[in-house]
Amino acid sequence: MCASRSRACRYIPHPRQEHHSLQADILALPTEKLCQAGWCHGAIIFEVKRPGAKIGRGLNQLLDYVNSAWYMNDGVLVVPSFGFLFWAQAKGGPVASIMAQQHIGTAELNHRNELEMRCGGQTVLRLTASGHIVKLGRINFGHKIGSR
Repeated sequence: MCASRSRACRYIPHPRQEHHSLQADILALPTEKLCQAGWCHGAIIFEVKRPGAKIGRGLNQLLDYVNSAWYMNDGVLVVPSFGFLFWAQAKGGPVASIMAQQHIGTAELNHRNELEMRCGGQTVLRLTASGHIVKLGRINFGHKIGSR
C-alpha cells in the first residue's frame, strides 16, 4: 500500500449535502505489487485511535470516510473501498456484522509485528513493515441485502 497522510478535502456525493473539509489519518492506495498479487478492492482509509479507547467515535468517522470521495493533490477523486480502525482488536457479534456490511474493519499489529486488517471475522490483508504481502484474504462478506 502506498500511504498518504494528507489533508484531503471530503466530498459527499449526496445532492443536499455540502463540501466539508476533513483530515483522514491515512488514505492508502494499492501499489502495483499489491494489485498483481490479486488486490482488486481499491483504496483503504485508516482512522488511528489510542489503544484501549472505545471504538464508537472512530466507527462514526469511518462511516463518513468510506461513504465519501477524497480529492488527492493532483485533483483525482478517490473513493475508499475499506476503512480500518487502528489500533483495535477484531470484533464479533452484531457490531462486527454491521461493520462488515459497511466494509469497515479493525487493524492491529500481530505478535510478528505484521499489520493485520480484519473485517467480517476474517483477515482481509496482512503486511510486514517492509510491505511484503503475507496474506491476501478472500472477501466473501457484505454482499447480502434485505432481511435474513
